[in-house]
Amino acid sequence: MRIRSYSFWRMTVQLSCACCLGLALLLIPSHSFAAERVYELWEFMKDEDIDAWHYVGLDEGELMSEGLRFNVKDRAVIFRPLPEGFHQHVDALRFRWDATGLDEVAVLFLTLDDDGQIAKRFRLSFPVSKGPTNEYIPIDFYRKDIEGSDVLAVTFVGNANNVVFDSVRFLHYTLFEKIRGVWESFADLQPLTPYSINILLGPTITSDIGSYRDYRDWRQLSLSLNAYLLVGIALFSIALLFVGLARTRRGAQWEDVRGMILRTLFAGIFAVWILYDVRMGAEFIANVFHDRSTYFAAEPAESSFRDIGKFPAFVAFAKPFLKEEEAYEFFVPDRWPYFGMMRYETYPALPNPGDPVSDLWVVFSRTDMSIDEENRLLLAGKPITAPGILVARFDAKSFIFRGAYAP
Repeated sequence: MRIRSYSFWRMTVQLSCACCLGLALLLIPSHSFAAERVYELWEFMKDEDIDAWHYVGLDEGELMSEGLRFNVKDRAVIFRPLPEGFHQHVDALRFRWDATGLDEVAVLFLTLDDDGQIAKRFRLSFPVSKGPTNEYIPIDFYRKDIEGSDVLAVTFVGNANNVVFDSVRFLHYTLFEKIRGVWESFADLQPLTPYSINILLGPTITSDIGSYRDYRDWRQLSLSLNAYLLVGIALFSIALLFVGLARTRRGAQWEDVRGMILRTLFAGIFAVWILYDVRMGAEFIANVFHDRSTYFAAEPAESSFRDIGKFPAFVAFAKPFLKEEEAYEFFVPDRWPYFGMMRYETYPALPNPGDPVSDLWVVFSRTDMSIDEENRLLLAGKPITAPGILVARFDAKSFIFRGAYAP
């Protein structure tokens, strides 16, 4: 009995050490070992490239060194069949365009029926930024959604001149790169967020190695590692059972075989438990160190707290100017959670959520608000107050202004 107990714990310790060593290796940041591997490239370099596409709502275009340049009125769509072998060999797409002035650009994967009509569509929209933009689509997130699709379409929505569509790159990753992607996504530690109080996602994995972390919700789009572990434990148990049956046929006693099966199975489960516990502990410690370096140990003017950034420092900066006020106008990127926090921190002075009633304007992290040369407060480039004075400035996007509302 002592020999069996020793064997069980030795096996468990060995498996746990191996798992922890593997986790330590995973936590070491890795870098791409090679440039992107392009399975197929669609670009606009010559007239044949233009002829390969079909166009709706687009009458004219000009071939430039940076791609196809055209004007959009309301909506324009360009589309063409997906390359042969797309579903078997393509792991990601990278688009490059300049859609300055448009409202939206969307990529659609279309599935056609036997009559050539659209039977199914899957749509991904992208916000428009100024200047040339690279957009990345990891197929691993959407493989089930685009299964069986035949056509790729790009829709440009809005009104703008000199829109440029440069290229589409179909990327392929090797098996080694996909395994590395799984390792890196498993080792990517989740930062604390407002929903962490109720939801801890745990390790999720994806085989993509591109810029999928630009997706804010990539963890929700990825697959939980538990899905693999539960299936793996079930298969491992079945395999152990067959091994045990084979040993009994060779004359081993069932009591000894059963003990071996149970020891091995529970040692494996315990090792996975240790691995998960080490990873979760590393995640907790990483968040503690992050809070310490960016908030508690940082200079007051530079301190930043998780998803609300420099807001605690801004509140401390603004409070002395609000002591004599009953109400003030408050402009922030989003109503939640700033209004509730500001009401608590500056009471009895209260931020006004409705039409302006005060001549004191408190502005935090708004890139669309500034003060013009006539000392008027601007919102989206238009004055909303009479000439006033800048009371205090926190940074380039945050300040306190006093001036009468002048719609």
